[in-house]
Amino acid sequence: GDGQYDLDNPEDAAAAAAAVAARAAARAAAAAKKRAKEGPPPPADLLPLPDGVPEQVPVVCNGTRGTLLVRPQRVVVGGHGMPASRFEDMCGRGGAKKWKSSLWATDAEGNSLCCMGDWLSARGLDKNELAKFAASYAAVEQRRLWEEEHPEQVQQEQQQQEAGGGEGGAGGAAALDDAAA
Repeated sequence: GDGQYDLDNPEDAAAAAAAVAARAAARAAAAAKKRAKEGPPPPADLLPLPDGVPEQVPVVCNGTRGTLLVRPQRVVVGGHGMPASRFEDMCGRGGAKKWKSSLWATDAEGNSLCCMGDWLSARGLDKNELAKFAASYAAVEQRRLWEEEHPEQVQQEQQQQEAGGGEGGAGGAAALDDAAA
């Protein structure tokens, strides 16, 4: 666990977040190795957030501050991201297993406004909507990671699209959307 950290100390909070990030990086490397055998994921576009919903929300949990990334429901602390439930656990509230109650939205000065569950509900973001945004984010991120790992294949795809008039991929989906409008 991360019990050896004093989360009231910003350096310790950042160190705890770094430890979480290191474990996540190891899992990501294993997933990347698996992905390499599966071929390229399809291009994907992010679903737009509803009007008035920011990409990021400053949050606090048990005195530890972070930034919730709304789409993937991840919290960034000390430059390291983790699932909101993992942040809740790191902050000593893991037993609750209800990050939407444990994390509180804050204003620019760091004053608690309301629990994230209420914040999300007020913006029409229920469990199903959040799942759609998380899936959209994951698809885009999976493609981005694959492109980072395979720049030569990305270049080949781009050359094939240019030679073929740009059919297929995300551009083809956009063309279909335009045709349906």
